Amino acid sequence: MSTADLAAYTPETREALCAPYRDKIVCGMPPSSSGGVTVMETLGILNNFDLAQYPPTEVGLDGGLPNAEAVHLISEAERLAYADRDAYIGDPAFVEVPAGGVEELISDVYTGERSELIDPEHSMGQATAGLSQDEQGRAVQDLQPLPLSKYLPFLPSRMRQVVVADHLLDFEGVHLHLSKHGVSVKSPDGRQDADSPTTIA
Repeated sequence: MSTADLAAYTPETREALCAPYRDKIVCGMPPSSSGGVTVMETLGILNNFDLAQYPPTEVGLDGGLPNAEAVHLISEAERLAYADRDAYIGDPAFVEVPAGGVEELISDVYTGERSELIDPEHSMGQATAGLSQDEQGRAVQDLQPLPLSKYLPFLPSRMRQVVVADHLLDFEGVHLHLSKHGVSVKSPDGRQDADSPTTIA
């Protein structure tokens, strides 16, 4: 990147992406960031479950011990949302979300259908994207393991300091980068979507 690149760059203003979660309205970044869509789809899926019946225990300054049933439901919802993220979300200057677009991914109907794939007793192991293929017949992607930083809320504070910023792998110069940290997806010209969502409820 050169100073000429920076001088020629014009930032784009985008409308926030918002969706309901229980009695809240949650807003985040729209594409080209994938974070807002993924968070809202995950929450939309979880809207179909009563998480309040699975509270953490031993709550203290370092958080609490999460309930196993709650962790299972949340991780399965994330599997489904990340599968859709990896298959469909990119820079809107280069790609379009198939079917009903981003609004379908976070809709009550779609997230309700996705929630029906969750078995309370068993992990699905891998998830596949759920929208119909687009006109180009784009194949769906299997979900890869989530980056460790996604689990920081469950770690005692003394352990959090050893977790590195694994999203720095986003700067790999390939279209789809798989590593022990997870998946990094780039638009066709190599521009990276942001996967560290800033979300407001």
